[in-house]
Amino acid sequence: MMQSNAAQADESLDPAERNVDRWVSGGAPGWTAVGLLGFLFAVSFVDRMILALLIDPIRLDLGVSETQLGLVFGAGFSVAYVLAGLPLAHFADRGNRRALLIMGVLIWSISTFLAGFANSFATLLMARAGVGIGEAVLTPVAVSIIADLFAPDRRALPTSIYSAVGGVMASGSLIVGGAAVWLAAQLSPALSLTPWRLTFMIVALPGVLGALAFAWLVPEPKRREAGTLYPDDVSVRTMVKHLLDHRRLYAGMFLGVGFMFAQSMGLIAWGPTMLVRQHGLSVAEAGGALGSAAVIGAVVGTLSVPLVLRYLKGMEPASAIVAAGLGYALLSVPVFAFAITSSNLEVALAAIAIGMFGTSASAVLPSLLVQTATPPRLRARAMAVYLLLSSFLGLALGPFLVSRFAQNTGAAGLSGALAINGWAMLAIACGCYLLALFRKQQRDRRAARQQR
Repeated sequence: MMQSNAAQADESLDPAERNVDRWVSGGAPGWTAVGLLGFLFAVSFVDRMILALLIDPIRLDLGVSETQLGLVFGAGFSVAYVLAGLPLAHFADRGNRRALLIMGVLIWSISTFLAGFANSFATLLMARAGVGIGEAVLTPVAVSIIADLFAPDRRALPTSIYSAVGGVMASGSLIVGGAAVWLAAQLSPALSLTPWRLTFMIVALPGVLGALAFAWLVPEPKRREAGTLYPDDVSVRTMVKHLLDHRRLYAGMFLGVGFMFAQSMGLIAWGPTMLVRQHGLSVAEAGGALGSAAVIGAVVGTLSVPLVLRYLKGMEPASAIVAAGLGYALLSVPVFAFAITSSNLEVALAAIAIGMFGTSASAVLPSLLVQTATPPRLRARAMAVYLLLSSFLGLALGPFLVSRFAQNTGAAGLSGALAINGWAMLAIACGCYLLALFRKQQRDRRAARQQR
């Protein structure tokens, strides 16, 4: 009997194991690319976060307000990042990803360098927007390239390693940035440059070197078309059709991880203040303690993903990825929500590590889902859609909700607000994961009705 169109489309989610000999196995060229992509990902976080260490000297030197600097740091980057993501991903799906990646790295590096010459709020804002536009290229292209360098059953580890860099550098970028600030202070007298301006110039250089190394060592990989629908059609209409055909899968996974991000971004935004107010740490101690706990949780979480997926290998691949997301949410967030309210500092720090363990592991899964379930010519845009949703939910929703909950938690304070936010985000995320996980049953029921 004829299957429904939706059923036929869903079959494309399975990797083409019959043609596995057509896939490269990674090897030295693949791992060279992963290493360079990870390096560029680390550099992107430093260039993105360095402004946080230079707020006061810039404010005093340029005469701008804290509100203006807040706009530069937040909206100046994120609006450009989100708006540029989908158009640039469209070009990545259509053309040479390697060239687009190199262009993006050079754009954000040059923009970072030019921030050192800013003389007003407007010029600093334009430089910051350039960083956002350039960095919008990196992850969609990286996910697409890794998918073409490794066979389907070998993608989890390189993708997890790439994602682990993000988990580490979300906090570690401030350590690297602090070293750049110190170096700039040492070189400033000899170069007759203000230290904050020289800092921007110093952190801009690694990106240029990384782009040159990538251009020299990594060729554009062949797109692996096996087992996918419409391999050569890269139109927007085809992209929209694919997302709608599998809307329960993509919406459930992307939104589920997005709500997990809302939990973790609330923690990152308000965790240091919570440690200061409720555990008596200094600001410096709170930053170091939270950063260390978050990095440990992030590294363990991201590197656990290949092991978890190996355990779930008996499931259909896309369903295994969704089930892993559900498992991480159910395991980590309740423990985090209970432990974060502890009056014991060590328990609270363990809660932070556990919370970041679950969120960082979850952050790997959308990349793997895109590599598994999305035709090669649509992967960069599918990843851009995920980044748009997760950026909005994580940055806009999480910190705001914690601040609102804190107004109603009384003596529990910020730790109580973080716990409430954790429970709320867990409930919504699990609902989203279940939506994706049971899509096959709905498809089978629909096909059975049509056959009758």
